[in-house]
Amino acid sequence: MHDKIFQFSGKDEIKVPENKGSSPSPGGFLADLYTILGAFLIVGAVIVGSIAFSTLALQLIFPPDILDQIQAGNVPSVAVWISLIAFQVAAIALILVLARLTSPEPLRFTFALAPPQASARTIALLFVLITTVQILFSLLTSVFFPSDAQHDLSVFRDIMHDAPLVLSLTALIIGAPLSEELLFRGYMMNRLSQTWLGFGGATIVSTTLWTLLHAGYSTIGLIEVFIAGLLFSWVLWQTGSLWITILFHAVYNGFVYIYLLATQPPVI
Repeated sequence: MHDKIFQFSGKDEIKVPENKGSSPSPGGFLADLYTILGAFLIVGAVIVGSIAFSTLALQLIFPPDILDQIQAGNVPSVAVWISLIAFQVAAIALILVLARLTSPEPLRFTFALAPPQASARTIALLFVLITTVQILFSLLTSVFFPSDAQHDLSVFRDIMHDAPLVLSLTALIIGAPLSEELLFRGYMMNRLSQTWLGFGGATIVSTTLWTLLHAGYSTIGLIEVFIAGLLFSWVLWQTGSLWITILFHAVYNGFVYIYLLATQPPVI
């Protein structure tokens, strides 16, 4: 085990232990188990709280006749995007607050919200490599599993068709990268990596949970999400900065978004 140094404001220096093996941390097995369970509880509380907030947002924004349609299962596209954005905003706020209340470390430490510890050249190479892998996987999927690929894309096409562009843009390019990276790689993976799970185990656990968040996708779509999660985790490992991971996630979603616009522009 060695220490990675995160340099923050130019005067703070925090050593982050990197548990690469499977041996328990100095706190012992029970302390690690407490950390793991605590992380799961925090993430679960954030998800439940965010669902409750998004439901409340719909109640406050839409008139009774629209709410009746929603309860009957006929959810307007605008309501879907507003509910998703409300969920993302609540998730960002809740994870920041709960992490601050339950962790003695500064938030920038907990979430690795630090300047990248890699050079611009390394970050550029990472971007090219990850983009290439994702494009190749998408091409293979469209060739060998065309129905699955179209099924996953149709989920977004259906709700982008008659909703304002600004809603889908906000949810997919801004809200999703910020909320998901803060919750799963910034908080959960970082917390679990400080236990006997190590970075590898924490990556698998947090990526699996992140994949389950996309449960409506096809099997091949879930595999693609899981691979993307592993790649984003590797980016965090290489750069030491969640900001870079958030950026890569936003670009990844941006490619999908541009493709959706090119194949079926939404009605504004």
